[in-house]
Amino acid sequence: MKASKGTVQIRVVGDRLWLRWTWSKELSGDGKRFELALGLPDTPTNRKVAEFKAKLIEKDLANGDFDSSLGKYRPNYEPRSSVKVFDLFNSFINYKSNFVYKDTLIKYKALLNQLKTHFKQKTAVSIGEAEAVGFRDWLAETLAPTTVQERLTLLSACWEWGMKRNSVTQNPWSELVRSVKIPPKQKPNPFSSEEIRQIINGFRTDPEYSYYTDFVEFILGTGCRTGEAIALCWKHVKDDGSMVWIGESVTVRRDRKSTKTYQSRELPLTPKLAQLLLARKPKSALPDDAVFPSRRGKLINQKDFAQRPWTKVLEKLGVDYRRPYNSRHTMISHSIFEHGMNPAKVARLVGNDPKVLFKSYLGDVGDLPQLPDLLE
Repeated sequence: MKASKGTVQIRVVGDRLWLRWTWSKELSGDGKRFELALGLPDTPTNRKVAEFKAKLIEKDLANGDFDSSLGKYRPNYEPRSSVKVFDLFNSFINYKSNFVYKDTLIKYKALLNQLKTHFKQKTAVSIGEAEAVGFRDWLAETLAPTTVQERLTLLSACWEWGMKRNSVTQNPWSELVRSVKIPPKQKPNPFSSEEIRQIINGFRTDPEYSYYTDFVEFILGTGCRTGEAIALCWKHVKDDGSMVWIGESVTVRRDRKSTKTYQSRELPLTPKLAQLLLARKPKSALPDDAVFPSRRGKLINQKDFAQRPWTKVLEKLGVDYRRPYNSRHTMISHSIFEHGMNPAKVARLVGNDPKVLFKSYLGDVGDLPQLPDLLE
């Protein structure tokens, strides 16, 4: 009889007790089968020991605490001394996989490989302040400060999680996160009004990429995040095209998720953009159909769009390359500087806190203001 998912079977091999189970994908595993020799003869007393250990493994599989090294389930296990750095973070990934998107897990797995390379077989409990600083400096040799800070933040969260599970006794990463100094970022370089017209007309007249003209005009005109525009379905568009609901986004891997801020918003469109949507809506459109599908009727691949249509058209036009996401900076900057809109209202339209808007999105458009001559 086939065992149900997450069930640990007790088997007898040569009069010795063994455990066998599969770490199924439903439990955040990879479908790998595991076997563990208990080193115990098959007796009524040892059967109870095997049953206890089987229940422990089943519980860990269900809760995301499974130790894939199996060290936790072997005789004489000492959790605070034997858990390797690599295994602790790997268990943390398995736990987090139930709560984060696939794109986020890519960052976790990149850090996992870095931990394995740097710490090798070191145990988690042996990592103190000196070892943590050494790893920080090692990361800083090849990674940007923002990425280093991100990695240390993940490690701090992992060690906090490990402390609750009695795998480590202290967190050497928590204070270290603040030690990474992030240099100031150069202000965004929005597209000028002339460049906006060039880009839209460039797509409209391009023999290969004119298909994307409406999509380009929409992101430049609304300031939507690229993933939000890709996620837009006809059920999100008001019947007369005057309003769209923004509450979903699409990742680089084309997984649908919530917006970046986990908040939805309604976005009133200009008459021109409203007409653009109505003109492209097929008579057979279904509520869940994408407003801006790819040529093959699937969701647009952000990476492919940026590398091919967007890059090629800007090259032909002689417009300095800025990624498609720059359309967001462009809309925000022009709305405030060129059209005199209230920044708080612009922040509401684009789904950002006003402080974030000023810090990360606002760039100069037009001529810089001149200092007043106070010495005359």
